[in-house]
Amino acid sequence: MESEKKVKEKKNRERKQRRVKEQYPKKSYQGMFRKIFWLGFFSVVGMSALSIIRTVNLENWVQGIQKELVSHRETLDNIPKEEEKQEGVIVVNEEGAKVFASGFATEFYTWDYEDNKAEERSQRLKTYLAAGMDETAGYDISGIKTASKVTACEVWEITTSGDTLNVVVKVDYSLTEQVKEKEKLTDKAAGQGEGYLNVSLVTNGKGFKVKEQPYLVQAPSSMSYSMQAEESDASKLVTDEAACKEIRNFMETFFKFATTGTTEELSYYTTSDVESMKGIYEFLSLEDISIYQEEEGYRVFADCLMEDISTGAEVVLKSNSALVKDKERFVVSEINY
Repeated sequence: MESEKKVKEKKNRERKQRRVKEQYPKKSYQGMFRKIFWLGFFSVVGMSALSIIRTVNLENWVQGIQKELVSHRETLDNIPKEEEKQEGVIVVNEEGAKVFASGFATEFYTWDYEDNKAEERSQRLKTYLAAGMDETAGYDISGIKTASKVTACEVWEITTSGDTLNVVVKVDYSLTEQVKEKEKLTDKAAGQGEGYLNVSLVTNGKGFKVKEQPYLVQAPSSMSYSMQAEESDASKLVTDEAACKEIRNFMETFFKFATTGTTEELSYYTTSDVESMKGIYEFLSLEDISIYQEEEGYRVFADCLMEDISTGAEVVLKSNSALVKDKERFVVSEINY
Protein backbone atom coordinates (compact mmCIF):
# COMPACT_ATOMS: atom_id res chain seq x y z
CA MET A 1 0.00 0.00 0.00
CA GLU A 2 2.78 2.25 0.81
CA SER A 3 4.44 1.61 -2.55
CA GLU A 4 1.21 2.36 -4.37
CA LYS A 5 0.99 5.63 -2.47
CA LYS A 6 4.53 6.57 -3.54
CA VAL A 7 3.76 5.71 -7.15
CA LYS A 8 0.65 7.85 -7.01
CA GLU A 9 2.59 10.82 -5.52
CA LYS A 10 5.26 10.48 -8.22
CA LYS A 11 2.63 10.60 -10.95
CA ASN A 12 1.05 13.65 -9.33
CA ARG A 13 4.46 15.46 -9.31
CA GLU A 14 5.03 14.64 -12.98
CA ARG A 15 1.55 15.88 -13.85
CA LYS A 16 2.21 19.21 -12.04
CA GLN A 17 5.52 19.64 -13.86
CA ARG A 18 3.81 19.12 -17.23
CA ARG A 19 1.17 21.73 -16.37
CA VAL A 20 3.90 24.24 -15.39
CA LYS A 21 5.74 23.64 -18.66
CA GLU A 22 2.56 24.07 -20.64
CA GLN A 23 1.73 27.27 -18.74
CA TYR A 24 5.27 28.76 -19.09
CA PRO A 25 6.71 27.70 -22.47
CA LYS A 26 10.49 27.91 -23.21
CA LYS A 27 11.67 31.39 -24.32
CA SER A 28 12.60 31.93 -28.03
CA TYR A 29 15.92 33.82 -28.34
CA GLN A 30 15.56 34.02 -32.14
CA GLY A 31 12.49 36.25 -31.83
CA MET A 32 14.26 38.48 -29.33
CA PHE A 33 17.26 38.99 -31.65
CA ARG A 34 14.91 39.84 -34.50
CA LYS A 35 13.25 42.53 -32.40
CA ILE A 36 16.60 43.96 -31.37
CA PHE A 37 17.73 44.10 -35.04
CA TRP A 38 14.65 45.97 -36.25
CA LEU A 39 14.77 48.34 -33.30
CA GLY A 40 18.40 49.20 -34.10
CA PHE A 41 17.70 49.53 -37.82
CA PHE A 42 14.86 51.99 -37.36
CA SER A 43 16.90 53.90 -34.79
CA VAL A 44 19.78 54.33 -37.29
CA VAL A 45 17.37 55.37 -40.06
CA GLY A 46 15.74 57.91 -37.75
CA MET A 47 19.08 59.36 -36.63
CA SER A 48 20.28 59.60 -40.23
CA ALA A 49 17.13 61.42 -41.32
CA LEU A 50 17.44 63.81 -38.37
CA SER A 51 21.11 64.42 -39.22
CA ILE A 52 20.25 65.20 -42.86
CA ILE A 53 17.54 67.64 -41.81
CA ARG A 54 19.91 69.35 -39.39
CA THR A 55 22.67 69.54 -42.05
CA VAL A 56 20.31 71.10 -44.61
CA ASN A 57 19.09 73.61 -42.06
CA LEU A 58 22.67 74.39 -41.01
CA GLU A 59 23.78 74.96 -44.62
CA ASN A 60 20.79 77.23 -45.22
CA TRP A 61 21.63 79.14 -42.05
CA VAL A 62 25.31 79.48 -43.03
CA GLN A 63 24.36 80.65 -46.53
CA GLY A 64 21.98 83.20 -45.06
CA ILE A 65 24.74 84.55 -42.78
CA GLN A 66 27.17 84.75 -45.71
CA LYS A 67 24.64 86.70 -47.80
CA GLU A 68 24.10 89.14 -44.95
CA LEU A 69 27.88 89.62 -44.56
CA VAL A 70 28.29 90.27 -48.29
CA SER A 71 25.41 92.77 -48.20
CA HIS A 72 26.93 94.60 -45.21
CA ARG A 73 30.35 94.64 -46.87
CA GLU A 74 28.92 96.14 -50.07
CA THR A 75 27.11 98.76 -48.02
CA LEU A 76 30.31 99.70 -46.24
CA ASP A 77 32.26 99.83 -49.50
CA ASN A 78 29.72 102.24 -50.97
CA ILE A 79 30.07 104.69 -48.09
CA PRO A 80 32.27 107.60 -49.30
CA LYS A 81 35.60 107.50 -47.53
CA GLU A 82 37.08 110.67 -46.20
CA GLU A 83 40.61 111.35 -47.30
CA GLU A 84 43.07 110.56 -44.58
CA LYS A 85 44.72 113.71 -43.40
CA GLN A 86 48.03 113.57 -41.64
CA GLU A 87 47.97 115.72 -38.59
CA GLY A 88 50.01 118.88 -39.05
CA VAL A 89 50.40 118.44 -42.85
CA ILE A 90 48.86 121.14 -45.04
CA VAL A 91 47.90 120.40 -48.63
CA VAL A 92 49.31 123.27 -50.71
CA ASN A 93 47.26 124.64 -53.59
CA GLU A 94 50.09 125.73 -55.88
CA GLU A 95 47.78 126.97 -58.65
CA GLY A 96 45.97 129.14 -56.14
CA ALA A 97 49.32 130.43 -54.87
CA LYS A 98 50.31 131.43 -58.40
CA VAL A 99 47.08 133.39 -58.88
CA PHE A 100 47.41 135.07 -55.49
CA ALA A 101 51.08 136.01 -55.97
CA SER A 102 50.44 137.34 -59.48
CA GLY A 103 47.57 139.46 -58.22
CA PHE A 104 49.74 140.86 -55.45
CA ALA A 105 52.63 141.62 -57.81
CA THR A 106 50.25 143.46 -60.16
CA GLU A 107 48.98 145.68 -57.34
CA PHE A 108 52.54 146.10 -56.05
CA TYR A 109 53.69 147.73 -59.32
CA THR A 110 50.53 149.73 -60.07
CA TRP A 111 50.07 153.41 -59.09
CA ASP A 112 49.06 156.70 -60.64
CA TYR A 113 50.00 160.41 -60.43
CA GLU A 114 47.66 161.51 -57.66
CA ASP A 115 49.02 162.93 -54.44
CA ASN A 116 47.31 160.17 -52.48
CA LYS A 117 48.68 157.42 -54.72
CA ALA A 118 50.64 155.83 -51.83
CA GLU A 119 47.52 155.60 -49.63
CA GLU A 120 45.43 154.25 -52.50
CA ARG A 121 48.07 151.59 -53.28
CA SER A 122 48.29 150.62 -49.60
CA GLN A 123 44.55 150.03 -49.48
CA ARG A 124 44.83 147.66 -52.46
CA LEU A 125 47.76 145.79 -50.91
CA LYS A 126 46.01 145.48 -47.55
CA THR A 127 43.93 142.48 -48.64
CA TYR A 128 47.14 140.58 -49.51
CA LEU A 129 49.34 141.40 -46.50
CA ALA A 130 49.48 139.51 -43.21
CA ALA A 131 48.41 141.44 -40.11
CA GLY A 132 51.19 143.64 -38.68
CA MET A 133 53.11 144.05 -41.96
CA ASP A 134 54.19 147.43 -43.29
CA GLU A 135 51.23 148.72 -45.34
CA THR A 136 53.59 149.77 -48.15
CA ALA A 137 55.05 146.20 -48.31
CA GLY A 138 58.46 147.83 -47.87
CA TYR A 139 58.16 149.83 -51.11
CA ASP A 140 57.38 153.52 -50.58
CA ILE A 141 56.22 155.31 -53.73
CA SER A 142 55.07 158.58 -52.10
CA GLY A 143 57.99 160.56 -53.60
CA ILE A 144 57.72 159.09 -57.12
CA LYS A 145 56.42 161.39 -59.85
CA THR A 146 55.80 158.69 -62.45
CA ALA A 147 52.83 156.38 -62.83
CA SER A 148 53.24 152.64 -63.28
CA LYS A 149 51.10 150.12 -65.15
CA VAL A 150 51.71 146.37 -65.28
CA THR A 151 51.75 145.03 -68.84
CA ALA A 152 52.53 141.37 -68.08
CA CYS A 153 52.72 139.22 -64.98
CA GLU A 154 53.49 135.51 -64.74
CA VAL A 155 54.93 133.08 -62.21
CA TRP A 156 58.50 132.08 -62.98
CA GLU A 157 59.24 129.73 -60.07
CA ILE A 158 57.54 128.33 -56.98
CA THR A 159 59.04 126.40 -54.05
CA THR A 160 57.28 125.09 -50.95
CA SER A 161 58.38 124.34 -47.41
CA GLY A 162 55.68 123.34 -44.92
CA ASP A 163 53.05 126.08 -44.92
CA THR A 164 55.35 128.57 -46.67
CA LEU A 165 55.59 129.17 -50.41
CA ASN A 166 58.20 131.30 -52.14
CA VAL A 167 56.82 132.46 -55.46
CA VAL A 168 59.02 134.33 -57.95
CA VAL A 169 56.85 136.47 -60.21
CA LYS A 170 58.13 138.02 -63.42
CA VAL A 171 56.55 141.48 -63.80
CA ASP A 172 56.74 143.73 -66.87
CA TYR A 173 55.57 147.29 -66.32
CA SER A 174 55.61 150.63 -68.11
CA LEU A 175 56.37 153.98 -66.48
CA THR A 176 54.84 157.25 -67.67
CA GLU A 177 55.23 160.84 -66.56
CA GLN A 178 53.09 163.90 -67.04
CA VAL A 179 54.61 166.66 -69.17
CA LYS A 180 53.11 170.13 -69.54
CA GLU A 181 52.80 171.10 -73.16
CA LYS A 182 50.91 174.24 -74.20
CA GLU A 183 49.27 174.62 -70.84
CA LYS A 184 48.14 170.97 -70.97
CA LEU A 185 49.46 167.89 -69.14
CA THR A 186 50.11 164.88 -71.32
CA ASP A 187 51.44 161.42 -70.54
CA LYS A 188 54.87 160.63 -71.83
CA ALA A 189 56.61 157.27 -71.71
CA ALA A 190 59.33 157.29 -69.07
CA GLY A 191 60.62 153.74 -69.53
CA GLN A 192 59.91 150.05 -69.41
CA GLY A 193 60.69 147.92 -66.40
CA GLU A 194 61.10 144.23 -65.71
CA GLY A 195 61.49 142.68 -62.30
CA TYR A 196 61.58 139.24 -60.70
CA LEU A 197 59.74 139.72 -57.41
CA ASN A 198 60.03 137.06 -54.70
CA VAL A 199 56.76 136.84 -52.78
CA SER A 200 56.72 134.73 -49.59
CA LEU A 201 53.27 133.36 -48.79
CA VAL A 202 51.78 131.50 -45.85
CA THR A 203 48.77 129.23 -46.33
CA ASN A 204 46.29 127.22 -44.29
CA GLY A 205 45.51 125.06 -47.30
CA LYS A 206 42.66 127.30 -48.46
CA GLY A 207 43.78 130.92 -48.35
CA PHE A 208 47.04 132.88 -48.59
CA LYS A 209 48.73 135.89 -47.06
CA VAL A 210 52.02 137.63 -47.81
CA LYS A 211 54.07 136.87 -44.70
CA GLU A 212 57.26 138.83 -45.43
CA GLN A 213 58.24 141.91 -47.36
CA PRO A 214 58.73 141.00 -51.03
CA TYR A 215 62.11 141.59 -52.61
CA LEU A 216 63.65 141.59 -56.07
CA VAL A 217 65.93 138.78 -57.20
CA GLN A 218 68.33 138.59 -60.11
CA ALA A 219 66.86 137.70 -63.48
CA PRO A 220 67.69 134.10 -64.41
CA SER A 221 70.78 133.83 -66.55
CA SER A 222 70.12 132.91 -70.14
CA MET A 223 70.61 129.28 -70.99
CA SER A 224 73.34 128.39 -73.45
CA TYR A 225 72.40 125.58 -75.81
CA SER A 226 73.31 124.70 -79.35
CA MET A 227 71.20 122.40 -81.46
CA GLN A 228 73.04 119.19 -82.15
CA ALA A 229 72.72 117.90 -85.67
CA GLU A 230 72.15 114.18 -85.94
CA GLU A 231 75.38 112.57 -87.04
CA SER A 232 75.66 109.67 -89.46
CA ASP A 233 78.55 107.52 -90.53
CA ALA A 234 80.24 109.50 -93.30
CA SER A 235 81.55 106.28 -94.79
CA LYS A 236 77.95 105.28 -95.58
CA LEU A 237 77.13 108.47 -97.48
CA VAL A 238 75.59 107.59 -100.85
CA THR A 239 77.39 109.34 -103.73
CA ASP A 240 76.08 107.35 -106.68
CA GLU A 241 74.35 109.94 -108.87
CA ALA A 242 71.70 107.59 -110.24
CA ALA A 243 70.72 106.36 -106.76
CA CYS A 244 70.70 109.90 -105.35
CA LYS A 245 68.51 111.15 -108.22
CA GLU A 246 66.04 108.30 -107.81
CA ILE A 247 65.74 108.89 -104.05
CA ARG A 248 65.45 112.67 -104.47
CA ASN A 249 62.65 112.29 -107.03
CA PHE A 250 60.81 109.93 -104.70
CA MET A 251 61.12 112.30 -101.72
CA GLU A 252 59.78 115.22 -103.78
CA THR A 253 56.83 113.07 -104.88
CA PHE A 254 56.25 111.95 -101.31
CA PHE A 255 56.19 115.49 -99.87
CA LYS A 256 53.94 116.76 -102.67
CA PHE A 257 51.48 113.96 -101.94
CA ALA A 258 51.86 114.42 -98.16
CA THR A 259 50.48 117.97 -98.55
CA THR A 260 47.72 117.16 -101.04
CA GLY A 261 46.51 113.62 -100.30
CA THR A 262 44.61 112.15 -97.37
CA THR A 263 46.19 109.98 -94.69
CA GLU A 264 44.61 106.91 -96.29
CA GLU A 265 45.94 107.83 -99.75
CA LEU A 266 49.37 108.53 -98.27
CA SER A 267 49.55 104.96 -97.00
CA TYR A 268 50.50 103.86 -100.56
CA TYR A 269 53.90 105.50 -100.01
CA THR A 270 54.45 104.30 -96.43
CA THR A 271 54.64 101.15 -94.34
CA SER A 272 53.56 102.91 -91.11
CA ASP A 273 50.93 105.47 -90.14
CA VAL A 274 52.02 108.90 -91.42
CA GLU A 275 49.69 111.85 -90.87
CA SER A 276 48.77 113.89 -93.92
CA MET A 277 49.64 117.62 -93.92
CA LYS A 278 46.85 118.49 -96.32
CA GLY A 279 45.36 121.89 -95.53
CA ILE A 280 48.31 122.81 -93.31
CA TYR A 281 51.28 123.17 -95.65
CA GLU A 282 51.94 123.49 -99.36
CA PHE A 283 55.14 121.84 -100.59
CA LEU A 284 57.46 124.25 -102.40
CA SER A 285 60.81 122.53 -102.88
CA LEU A 286 63.45 120.21 -101.48
CA GLU A 287 66.31 122.50 -100.51
CA ASP A 288 68.91 120.06 -99.22
CA ILE A 289 69.20 116.29 -99.02
CA SER A 290 71.74 113.83 -97.60
CA ILE A 291 71.43 110.08 -98.16
CA TYR A 292 73.11 107.33 -96.14
CA GLN A 293 73.15 103.60 -96.74
CA GLU A 294 71.56 101.47 -94.02
CA GLU A 295 71.36 97.73 -93.55
CA GLU A 296 67.77 97.52 -94.78
CA GLY A 297 67.57 100.63 -96.96
CA TYR A 298 68.45 104.31 -96.74
CA ARG A 299 68.41 107.12 -94.18
CA VAL A 300 67.47 110.45 -95.78
CA PHE A 301 67.93 113.89 -94.18
CA ALA A 302 66.10 116.60 -96.14
CA ASP A 303 65.17 120.27 -95.69
CA CYS A 304 61.66 120.77 -97.06
CA LEU A 305 60.57 124.29 -97.93
CA MET A 306 56.85 124.59 -97.16
CA GLU A 307 54.30 127.39 -97.12
CA ASP A 308 52.00 127.81 -94.13
CA ILE A 309 48.61 127.94 -95.83
CA SER A 310 47.00 129.97 -93.01
CA THR A 311 49.58 132.79 -93.01
CA GLY A 312 51.53 132.41 -96.27
CA ALA A 313 54.82 132.28 -94.38
CA GLU A 314 57.61 130.02 -95.63
CA VAL A 315 58.62 127.23 -93.28
CA VAL A 316 61.60 124.89 -93.41
CA LEU A 317 60.80 121.39 -92.12
CA LYS A 318 63.87 119.33 -91.33
CA SER A 319 62.91 115.72 -92.03
CA ASN A 320 64.59 112.46 -91.09
CA SER A 321 63.24 109.53 -93.11
CA ALA A 322 63.94 105.83 -93.47
CA LEU A 323 63.37 104.34 -96.93
CA VAL A 324 63.03 100.69 -97.86
CA LYS A 325 62.29 98.86 -101.09
CA ASP A 326 58.89 97.24 -101.56
CA LYS A 327 58.51 95.35 -104.84
CA GLU A 328 61.09 97.47 -106.62
CA ARG A 329 59.65 100.78 -105.38
CA PHE A 330 60.60 103.00 -102.45
CA VAL A 331 58.33 103.42 -99.43
CA VAL A 332 58.81 105.45 -96.23
CA SER A 333 59.05 103.17 -93.18
CA GLU A 334 59.68 106.04 -90.74
CA ILE A 335 59.69 109.84 -90.84
CA ASN A 336 60.35 112.53 -88.24
CA TYR A 337 60.27 116.30 -88.53
